[in-house]
Amino acid sequence: WGETTLPLALYAKGNENIHTSPHYFFPFFGPGFGEADIFEQATLTAYHSWMNMDNYSPYKDHTMPQINNVIDQLENEYRELIICSSAFGFEHGDVSTKTNALLNQNIDALIVAPQMVVDSDFEGTLHWYEDVYQTIDDANSDIPVVIAEQIGSQPAFIESIVLKVKEELNHLSNDARVSLFLSNHGFPPVKIGLFDAGSDSYHDNADYVFQLVKKAITENISTEKLVKIKQIYAEFAEGENDPENVVFSPMEALNTLPSSCNYVINIPYEFVGENTDTLNALREEFGVEGWDENYENIFTYEEEVTVKITSCVFHTSLREQALYESITCELNQFFP
Repeated sequence: WGETTLPLALYAKGNENIHTSPHYFFPFFGPGFGEADIFEQATLTAYHSWMNMDNYSPYKDHTMPQINNVIDQLENEYRELIICSSAFGFEHGDVSTKTNALLNQNIDALIVAPQMVVDSDFEGTLHWYEDVYQTIDDANSDIPVVIAEQIGSQPAFIESIVLKVKEELNHLSNDARVSLFLSNHGFPPVKIGLFDAGSDSYHDNADYVFQLVKKAITENISTEKLVKIKQIYAEFAEGENDPENVVFSPMEALNTLPSSCNYVINIPYEFVGENTDTLNALREEFGVEGWDENYENIFTYEEEVTVKITSCVFHTSLREQALYESITCELNQFFP
C-alpha cells in the first residue's frame, strides 16, 4: 500500500459515465500485483484530496503530540518496567522500524495500541498489525503480541464527545432545534474488488462506539434543543458503495431531517486530528469547499437549516486519557 509499482503498470483514470473505478493501477508484476483492489483505490483516490490541502495534512501535527504526552505519562508511572515507542503508520516502514528497535531491547511482550477511535481489518489487521507480525516473524521471535482496544470504547473518549455536544448546544439560541450528526470516516458495506469490505470489523466497531456515545449524550444532556442523533458515514455511503442503503451519507441525512429541525451540528468524532478525510471527503459529500482557520464550516441547507461542521480537534487531554486507558488496561495483565 503506497509503494511504487515497478517496472510497468497501466493507469486508468476512470469514467463515472461507464461506472469504472475512480483510479487504479493494473500492474503486470511487482509490488501491488495480486493485492486487493481496495488498497489501490484508497491510495489513488486520496491523491486529489491531498493536493487540495497544498500537499500538507495537519494530521501528524495534531496526533503525535497526544501520543507523546501519553508516553510521558506511562513512563512516569511504570518507569523501568516498560519501554515506549511510537510509530506513524502512514509513513512507509515506520511500524517495522520501530518494532525492530523494540525487539532489539529484549522485550518480553509487545502491546500495540492504535490511536484509533474505530479499529478495522482494513487499516489494523491487514495493515499496521500485519507489519508488526511480519517484522516479528522475520526476526524469528515468538514474543506475545497484544492489540489494545480502540480508544472510541474508552470512557474518557466518550466524555470528550458529550462535552463537545454540550458546548455546541450552549452556543445556540433556545429556539434552535438540532439534529446531531456523528460522522464516521465510513467504509463500503459491500465487496470492493476481491475484498469483502462489508464484512470488515469496522462496521460493528463503528456501531458499537456510536451506541456508547449516543447513550452517554442522551443520559447527560437534557434539552429541547436536541431533537435527533444520527450516525452517518462521510464516505462510501451512496450508489454502488451502498446499494441497500445500509448507512446514511451526509446528504441522505440532510434529506431526512425532522420537520422541526432548523440546525445541524456535524461532529467528525471518529478522528482525533484533521486530515484529508475530514477536510476534503466529508466536506465534498456535504457539497462545500474549504474550511476556516478553526477547521469549521457553517452553511445553509435549503435556505432554512443552518449546518455546522465542527473541527475534530477538541478536548485533547481526554483523547490522550482514552489512549492511556486502552494501554493500561492491557498493562494490568502483566502488572496486576
